[in-house]
Amino acid sequence: MKKISITLSLLFILFASWGQWKLTNIPRYRSVNDVVFAGNRLIAAGGHETNDAITGIYISQDSGRTWNIVQDSPNSPWLRALSFPSPSTGYTAGDNGLIMKTNTGGDSWTVLTLPPAIAGRNFRSIFFTSEDTGFIAGGQYGTDTLHTFASTTDGGNTWNVRMDEKGNFFKACWFFNAKDGIIAGDKGTLLLTNDGGLSWEIPTVPPSVKERQWNALYFRDRLIGFAAGGHPSNDTLQTIIRTSDGGHTWQVVHDSLAPMLNDICLASATDGFAAGNKGTLLKSTDGGLTWIPAVLPSGLNDERDLQAIGFLNRFAGVAAGSDGKVLVYADSSAHPPMVASLQAKLISPGNIKLKVQVNPNGLPTHVFFSYGKETTDENTLAANPEVLSGIDWQNTGITLSGLDPQAFYVFRVRAENNDGTATSQTQSFFAGTDIPNWSFELWDTLVSDIPVPWSTEGSVEKVDGENGKTAVRLQAKDNEPGAVLIGNLNNGNFEGGVPFAGQPDTIGIRIKYEIASGDSAFVLLLLKKESALLAQGIFKIGGSSEGQFVTCKFRIPYQVPAESDSIIIGIASTDVLSGKKDPMSVVVIDEIFFMHTTATLPNSDFEQWEQIIHYTPKGWYPGGDNKNSPGESSVRISENAFDGSYALDFINRKYEGYSQSFLSTSPFKSIGPSFPVSGRHETLYGYIGFEPDGNDTLFISVNMFRNGTMVGEGYYFHTGLLEPYGQLEVPLSYTSQDVVPDSGYVGFSFNRNASENTIVLIDALSFDTPALKIKDNTAREKRLLYPNPFHDAVSIYWPESEGKPIVIELYGITGRKLFSEKTISRGIHLIRFTNLSLPRGIYLLRIWKQEDGSGFVQEIMHN
Repeated sequence: MKKISITLSLLFILFASWGQWKLTNIPRYRSVNDVVFAGNRLIAAGGHETNDAITGIYISQDSGRTWNIVQDSPNSPWLRALSFPSPSTGYTAGDNGLIMKTNTGGDSWTVLTLPPAIAGRNFRSIFFTSEDTGFIAGGQYGTDTLHTFASTTDGGNTWNVRMDEKGNFFKACWFFNAKDGIIAGDKGTLLLTNDGGLSWEIPTVPPSVKERQWNALYFRDRLIGFAAGGHPSNDTLQTIIRTSDGGHTWQVVHDSLAPMLNDICLASATDGFAAGNKGTLLKSTDGGLTWIPAVLPSGLNDERDLQAIGFLNRFAGVAAGSDGKVLVYADSSAHPPMVASLQAKLISPGNIKLKVQVNPNGLPTHVFFSYGKETTDENTLAANPEVLSGIDWQNTGITLSGLDPQAFYVFRVRAENNDGTATSQTQSFFAGTDIPNWSFELWDTLVSDIPVPWSTEGSVEKVDGENGKTAVRLQAKDNEPGAVLIGNLNNGNFEGGVPFAGQPDTIGIRIKYEIASGDSAFVLLLLKKESALLAQGIFKIGGSSEGQFVTCKFRIPYQVPAESDSIIIGIASTDVLSGKKDPMSVVVIDEIFFMHTTATLPNSDFEQWEQIIHYTPKGWYPGGDNKNSPGESSVRISENAFDGSYALDFINRKYEGYSQSFLSTSPFKSIGPSFPVSGRHETLYGYIGFEPDGNDTLFISVNMFRNGTMVGEGYYFHTGLLEPYGQLEVPLSYTSQDVVPDSGYVGFSFNRNASENTIVLIDALSFDTPALKIKDNTAREKRLLYPNPFHDAVSIYWPESEGKPIVIELYGITGRKLFSEKTISRGIHLIRFTNLSLPRGIYLLRIWKQEDGSGFVQEIMHN
């Protein structure tokens, strides 16, 4: 059974007043076969197996204390397994080929269609490595028992049957990625694959347990994992085996005459739990090397079987099983680490310094960096220093060398101590020289939910409030306070707001908060009439609400007692007015109300949310990227490209705290070293189109640095209409004739008194040599490049060019030309790159006719 636990930011507070173990029950005493933590919910699947079978899905909003029925459908197969690759997207599998999917965090489910050959099989395990890629395992018991395994890469719309044949029934599967995984089942079945199930390897297992039934798999990381089960005979056995090499060889760590085990998981690097028949519950405190019965309060446990167990971390988990049995575990004394403020500093081409801030929370904490070109699972290294201790935020990091200087990488940080594990969000960096993503062909999609009509800053999340409603959670992030605001902040002054006709004497807020020592959250309120200020108040909140929603009320101080016609209101998680931006301070707001007035605030209960989608070019950072408000982003993808498929479409839109839009290569919203350069460049070239509104002006800044000090600069101003595409040319000047920079910065912005309708198109940036223009990129629709990805050679099929002189060029994503060949087109060409020693990564292949410049550019991948 798969156990993926997504961090629950409020779970720690909910458990603060609990004991260790408590017993509860699923509604109608339905059996539970699997449980997962997903977002701020705990989800259980099961039902009833025989006679009038029942499909059951149940959700708990309070970590297992109480449950709501999502499905409890008679005459429908019961469910055996769950997998949630994200808080919103999940899958479940059961008997008679029942596979279902949710995109709503479990609130509603859609039945998926399997190929006819396996549509009646019983599935015991489902495992998704992403929202699209997943696997199911099971089979069919009978005279000739079958085992079945299938995979999908499109979110369950289609399935590839990899196995459906006579053999031992499959009970569990676990996959590390789309290719590497393991299956377990009856009569000692253990199989490894490194190609997504096309071929299988039998691992080495001690002879004494080769015939055991394996009901569950759990892997702590890519190497260390466990299989749990036993032997369902009269003298039943319970067995746990452990691997430290990714499943190739196994050792027995527990094998005794006792009820069989059904599930296993680790709550931390040292603490593990296993559950089984007749209420069996085992615990390990040494990382799974030894196992003993867990001690439960007297009379709490009974002999109802336990089928599933899942832990969020050392201090939060559940074990569930037959006839509605649910054991809820909470340890309020735990102190897991915390992770914040990731940074990637470019040292030189291919050499990157990664930094992170970690709070060990009083326990020795190990810190690891994981990184790779495609996923963070490709490489894992210990930080330097690796072990931190104490109760304060501390810095650690690692230097990566020998990276591909033409590639983007993703990375994240894992900090773990005896009380839990904290994992950062995945971030990216560019390891190359010169201008990253110079042709704006590579883009990231950023999706966020914001409460309307509030604008937001920092970390603002939609979470569960009281009585099944939604609330807003605020926390500082990336040196920005967590805040929501109705109104505008312009050069330090609060303006705008919304209509509000009333004269309330009190403002109230239904809130849950945990404020760091020395910090305070605050509510800002301004009431106006015809733009004149009537009342202004800043109401501060400190300490802790002990995990509960409480009501805070504040008297409104009037300067002029009169009825207002507008209101400006804001709430921040930290005292930014005093210079604080503490990520340890968190507030959750459920409702805002006023007393002695009939006037109301729009969306005062935070029930109305809007999804905002922003597109950001890789390697570039827009101003106000943590400040969201309803409406259009300042950065858009344009298909009106000078060259290639895409260009940057940049609009002047104001953000709270910023008087104009800007976009730069620096993630720190200031001019500074942000990418390595290969030498002393003299000119920045590019191609632009400019459509100003009013007297708006485009401003481009290019800066060069050596050892962090600015040694060169160039500036460009443009007013007036410029049809796309005109050539951009920015000469650079240096502080001395012999200085050679090691890093650079490029930024775009508009003048400060701007309208919000000015548009600029930007494409094909390069140093010292302007990019070649492709006049008719529609030719890209009439050609074929294959294979893609390629290894040594690429075939180009472009029949319209036959008999014409053409040029074939290969570029790195920094804009550096790596290959060029002039030839007479034969309509089809085989181009070999064996002499280039190309590293794995993304490249751009450009083919054009010499006679008129028409041609195409396409992204290709080298593997």
